[in-house]
Amino acid sequence: MARARLVIPILLGLLAFTFTIALAVQLTLDSDNVERIGGTGQVAVLSPENDDTINKVEFTIETNPADPDFGDVVSVDVTWEPAENGNYFVMVILYDNSNNVVGYGTATPTGLTAGSSTTTTVTLSDTASPEEIYKVEVILQEDIP
Repeated sequence: MARARLVIPILLGLLAFTFTIALAVQLTLDSDNVERIGGTGQVAVLSPENDDTINKVEFTIETNPADPDFGDVVSVDVTWEPAENGNYFVMVILYDNSNNVVGYGTATPTGLTAGSSTTTTVTLSDTASPEEIYKVEVILQEDIP
């Protein structure tokens, strides 16, 4: 019985000692051991509708009956005119009628000329069944060196 009475205070003492050590580590941490993070604050985003012009979006369907993706959309061709010379990142996202993503893909066309029509083929990471596709979103990002 006397041992049981000693065990509880000893455990409480060890527990308090553990919290004290943890607190001491937090108080002695210097800024050299903290990752640096920063932000730009709010910056205006130029919309593709205002600068880049998207003229057409076409779907490519797998036509080889021997292919397991036969009949599915495998890529999307985006015909557009970049507003600036340079390299771009193009992303296509396909949605179903509940706004769930059913397919997406990216491409990185390079050396584009401002105002010149270009077609970028975006291969989907996973094919999508045509009956699942209700909406398409095209994202154009200028690669600023």
